Amino acid sequence: MAEPKQCSRHPETTTMLSCGRCGDPICPRCMVHTHVGARCPNCAQVKKVPTYDVSTKFLSRAVVTSVLVSVACVVLFILLGSRLGSRLLFRVPFLDILALVAIGYAVGESVSAAANRRRGRALQYTVSGGLALAYVIIFSVLTPFVSLWWILGVVVAFFLGVSRVR
Repeated sequence: MAEPKQCSRHPETTTMLSCGRCGDPICPRCMVHTHVGARCPNCAQVKKVPTYDVSTKFLSRAVVTSVLVSVACVVLFILLGSRLGSRLLFRVPFLDILALVAIGYAVGESVSAAANRRRGRALQYTVSGGLALAYVIIFSVLTPFVSLWWILGVVVAFFLGVSRVR
């Protein structure tokens, strides 16, 4: 019977496991399950999935796109629905709520396209920041029109926008 050894990465941990390729002792914390058995992280060659590897270039493009699309959607929303425009959004029931949800989709989709269809937590924060900017502007300009339905529309818009880059 084999005797317990110290893990090569965590010397304070005693283990009976060893890498199937190089034979180094490994503990359950550093063990990587592969299709051919347990490996140490060096032999398993763990790499990030390219879809979730967002470089600084893509992230900066996504931030700029998020802000620009948010502001453009806000201007369009205010012109279509406020006192300045034709009040089209407020005449048809629930069209304003659909417009709020469409802003979420537009920002999420544009950030996804700007980041070359990458995904990740940083892009989720980028979409959330752009949507927060858009809705703060909308609610500060159109304060008398805010209702519980609008808040529901904003929640759905956040979910829809963030799910585009999740």
